[in-house]
Amino acid sequence: MNKLAFAAIPVFALAVSAFSYSPAASAAKPSGFTTSGHQILRNGQPFTCYGFTLSTFQDGIESNASNEYATVTAQLRAIQGAWHGNTVRLQVEQDEYLSGGDGETATVFQNKVNAAISYAEGIGLVVVINDQTEPEDGINSGNELLPTSATLTFWKDMEQYKTNPDIILDPFNEPRYLTGSAANYWNAWHNGLGSYIGANALIKDLRADGYTSQLWMEAPGNYAFEELGDTYPAYLLTDSLHNVVYSYHHTAVDQNTVPTAAEWNTQFGNLVTEHNLPVVDCEWANRSVPYGSESSMYQPSGDTGQCWGNAPVSVPAYLAYLAARGIGMTVWTMGNDPTDTSMDYVNADGDISTYVTANNYSHWAGCVTPKGGRTSGSGQDVMNWFAAQA
Repeated sequence: MNKLAFAAIPVFALAVSAFSYSPAASAAKPSGFTTSGHQILRNGQPFTCYGFTLSTFQDGIESNASNEYATVTAQLRAIQGAWHGNTVRLQVEQDEYLSGGDGETATVFQNKVNAAISYAEGIGLVVVINDQTEPEDGINSGNELLPTSATLTFWKDMEQYKTNPDIILDPFNEPRYLTGSAANYWNAWHNGLGSYIGANALIKDLRADGYTSQLWMEAPGNYAFEELGDTYPAYLLTDSLHNVVYSYHHTAVDQNTVPTAAEWNTQFGNLVTEHNLPVVDCEWANRSVPYGSESSMYQPSGDTGQCWGNAPVSVPAYLAYLAARGIGMTVWTMGNDPTDTSMDYVNADGDISTYVTANNYSHWAGCVTPKGGRTSGSGQDVMNWFAAQA
């Protein structure tokens, strides 16, 4: 993929009143994304996603509407350009989208999100819209653990995209009802519980509303599908359009040693090789998140978090593993703040307009990212892998 010609990008005024969007016209045509066995297809041809998940529309650090939009569009240009990406997964805070928050009205937030989606499409990126309910930096969030009626309302409000061939839906971010045994939360995830809506019912509702989009459905606990293909095969998903992809996040999150292909097989690879199901890694990171952080809800006490032993060896091995099975990946994430030291894949070079620097293992100290994490990471390996796919 050629690097973006910046002069050709339409310039959006940054005043709130200037946010506008024009979703790609596709009123009577089905989504360009389908599945055939374990293969994702786009317009009938094999497709592998490679890009980034952006949490900017979930993160209260960018509380000014214009600045938030400027941040996202700069990130989009970097994905399409220097990073050779073809996909962006946009996390949109559901409750802020429905009722506003973080100092702005729902209308302002909606216009900003829709303008960013239009912008991404305009520069040739596939857009994965993700319904996010986790709280971040004091923004408006109900922290719903599984889909609720508010999730259905959110997708009702997104119906302008329901037949857009460049859009993929990620209907609910990181289902995290983890009460009781594994069987309990697999059942709640699949069938619903009380006011929580199960994954199958959510799929059915989206199809009834006319969504032809490909759906990336995330596992309970979100990290992997260890038990789905074998222990709980009854919880495989049903879709009238046969256009569901099984999505996982942050594999090896609790591994302090070098992860292995055997573990990846158990976590998600067997869904591809033994069950012929499509799979995508839609949030990947190998930076350290210590216990007690915002991600600690998924970690046992004492676990050091998203931490890969011998990352200079294990990360390239993982990328090769994905490529051999046609599994795509979006990286979490590009830091929203140029001074953010917790994101080790990409820096803003001190300027919010770039996001193009790829770090690679400088001062790598085994499993823990050194203080001042911008000096180490697997960014160059990821950038090279994206370029090779392109």
